[in-house]
Amino acid sequence: MRVKQRLEDYELLELIGRGAFGEVRLGRCRAT
Repeated sequence: MRVKQRLEDYELLELIGRGAFGEVRLGRCRAT
């Protein structure tokens, strides 16, 4: 059974890039 993942499930580590449509961030899943 799949569990829907949310932003709260991740630890955001660093900003990789920024563009016209938003930001790209590196994150780590808190469950692992």
